[in-house]
Amino acid sequence: MELKRKRIGLVTFYSDNYGSCLQAFALFNTIKQLGYEPTLIKYSRSSDNGGDKSLLGKLKHHSLSSIIKGLHDYRMIRGKKEAFVKFRNSQFPFTDKEYNKDSDETYLNSQYDRFVCGSDMMWCEVFKNDWYHHFLGFATKDKRISYAPSFGINEISDTNYELCKKYLKGFNPSCLSCRDISGVQMIRDKFGLESHHVVDPTMLLTKQQWNNIINDNRMIKKPYVLLYLFGGIEGERKSLLNQIKKWGIGDLKSISISGKYRINNPQIGPFEYVQLFRDAQFVVTDTFHGLMFSLIFEKPFVVLTRNDGKHWAKYSDRMTAQLDMLDISERYHDPAIPIPDSFKTLDYSLISEKIDVLREQSLHYLNSALSAI
Repeated sequence: MELKRKRIGLVTFYSDNYGSCLQAFALFNTIKQLGYEPTLIKYSRSSDNGGDKSLLGKLKHHSLSSIIKGLHDYRMIRGKKEAFVKFRNSQFPFTDKEYNKDSDETYLNSQYDRFVCGSDMMWCEVFKNDWYHHFLGFATKDKRISYAPSFGINEISDTNYELCKKYLKGFNPSCLSCRDISGVQMIRDKFGLESHHVVDPTMLLTKQQWNNIINDNRMIKKPYVLLYLFGGIEGERKSLLNQIKKWGIGDLKSISISGKYRINNPQIGPFEYVQLFRDAQFVVTDTFHGLMFSLIFEKPFVVLTRNDGKHWAKYSDRMTAQLDMLDISERYHDPAIPIPDSFKTLDYSLISEKIDVLREQSLHYLNSALSAI
């Protein structure tokens, strides 16, 4: 008689964001491949609640030209949202009930053999109202595993120090991990606790595994340079992109809602996003998962600094730490400075070896934590 597979409750981000959905997909499937039965805990973050999110609500304070542009972009936004809904419905089993910060989640503890929280910036102070859920506060200590959550930045304010320490101490040391080296160091230096450094879930799958998952067809037939930039393409970045165009390695194509180089395909879901990285000649990004998929598919790339002073600009540790770890810190680049022509190529022989070692160490950690059930 076949033994019943142990049930794992997965607490993670899975919103309409490519990196969030794909890290959830990778972690879910890795846990499943290790012989367990994972289910995503459906949860509505408090940061997602409130405010007028209707199209009218978003546009009512803008000029007529902005409204016309917004209505044009709405078709793209709607198509993208449909692609994410389709992806989640086809790839994940969710709990029947959706929880939030005011829910009583203690019932879940009796329904699962173990819980895994991670990855993404779940432990960032921005989400402190949801920390009880993100740190698995509803589960008994023997059932808690963290896999690659990130603080986003290497500090915790005095206001939240005691609360964060309380939640971190809720994990057994053998089941506590962090995605960023800076996070591991902070847990040790600031909280006096030991934790494991592990790779982002997207890196748990090899390039070959990702290739087996996505469609073989190319979305863009001609050679192209892929732009995936949350910080936009304004100011100094325009000059930098003009320089890249002169390299002659491909047309500029942008994964964005609007802009000069936009890929006019409203159905770019998570798997299509992965395809675009696979087939690119070069990648320009300022995002963490843009960096991850550049590395996975062994692409020459540059990560642009965000010097715009916007909120997420300060969360650069998560990218610089990855680059430092692989000895390619020069690829984190100020757009005010021309890119060296040497960036057009990148030798992955040593980089891929380091990633393979980190992947094996991370799989060993996750498997050991789960098998302790």
